[in-house]
Amino acid sequence: MRDQLPEVNHGDPLYRDLQLRGKNRRFVGTPDSVYVVADTRQVVAAVDAAISSGKQLAVRSGGHCLEGFVDDPAVECVIDLSRMDSVYYDPGQRAFAVEAGATFGRLYPALDMGWGVTLPGSTCPSVGVGGHVIGGGFGALSRLHGCISDHLYAVESVVVDANGKAKPVIATRDEGDSNRDLWWAHTGGGGGNFGVATKFWFRSRDAHGDDPALLLPRRPSGYTVDSVAWKWADLDEAMFTTLLDNFTGWCERNSSPNTPAAAVWGQLVAFRKEFGVVMLVGQIDPGRPLSGESLDAYFAEVTANLPNGTKTTRDGEPWLYNTINLPDTSDALGLPATQLRSKTKGAYLRSSLDAAQTATIYEHLTNEVYDRRGGVMSLVTWGGRINALNPRDTAIAERQSTALLGLGSFWSEPEEDENTWVGLGPSTEICSQPPVACRYPTTGRADAISTGRT
Repeated sequence: MRDQLPEVNHGDPLYRDLQLRGKNRRFVGTPDSVYVVADTRQVVAAVDAAISSGKQLAVRSGGHCLEGFVDDPAVECVIDLSRMDSVYYDPGQRAFAVEAGATFGRLYPALDMGWGVTLPGSTCPSVGVGGHVIGGGFGALSRLHGCISDHLYAVESVVVDANGKAKPVIATRDEGDSNRDLWWAHTGGGGGNFGVATKFWFRSRDAHGDDPALLLPRRPSGYTVDSVAWKWADLDEAMFTTLLDNFTGWCERNSSPNTPAAAVWGQLVAFRKEFGVVMLVGQIDPGRPLSGESLDAYFAEVTANLPNGTKTTRDGEPWLYNTINLPDTSDALGLPATQLRSKTKGAYLRSSLDAAQTATIYEHLTNEVYDRRGGVMSLVTWGGRINALNPRDTAIAERQSTALLGLGSFWSEPEEDENTWVGLGPSTEICSQPPVACRYPTTGRADAISTGRT
């Protein structure tokens, strides 16, 4: 089987299953062929086949591309990497090898159970490693340990040479590596530009020796999450503005690489008023020094001058179990995962939102014109060790940011595709002046993988 190129075409019973691997049901592609590859040799063969036939190629890892880059009507061939999901320690590279088709639900248990280590990657277990790493990749541990691509030592990528032939190349972060630019491009440059990433090797920049247990961050000792929820009925516009100002102000004050509050990962989520609630979340590793005090200070500062909300605490629970069993977005919104359709935008904040931007968010979350419960705004803490590296050290340009703003609309009815996303109107208005408050993300950061623009 590995000596042949496994090609799935229209009429094959597997074709429809592969068609529906994408996360966003707004986009369902109809490629001529899907290559379900098992190793790098087959990826090379698939790329050569696409080149020789003159067909446009895209690549899928976890299927979390929220736009139609893989499922675009122009895409005629898709390389599906889902069978390439091995995770192991490679003593020759002194690094952990992870194939690009692995999901974080596969990666985290393998690292944790095998060596007691982890990586600061996605909080969504079904996201594929491939596109996430290439997009830079961050998650709940990133304020403590940086982005996942900060730990990328090497990448294997199938590229096309000057003669139009595909070949695998291994590029490392070693200063003397002639392919180092290719490694650098895979640390945040996004997919679809450089080749098909097939394997990653991870080793922290400050790691020494050859003991695998010392080459990546240690697993968290536990999982403590506090949350406060307010009913929309208890928040007027002034209170909502105070909440956003408090959150983004905390992020500004605690964004430096050595901040004692790096142990805190936080998120503020405001659903449409039909959903009923605005929620503030804070997460820590309870075993880290002063993490409890930092979490208390975070909630005290962000909830200052606001009415009491409903507080929930989950203290000292197991980290791995909770991480790989995190509810999906569709679960939170009460929408069927198999029918979830969405439009999202994001921006990296360099400072707090101004009054006009906050007013626009409030208007679009509460007005009577748009009445779908799936509209949502989120603010996520940035900074800490994410900001430790220079923007030129990797392809992540947003190193001086303080928070990540996300705006989304989710629905399940196909007939609403041309109307429902209009609820994202504020995403344009809020980010109309990027130099002042925010910078657009350069890539889709939780998506599929190379040669299809994630």
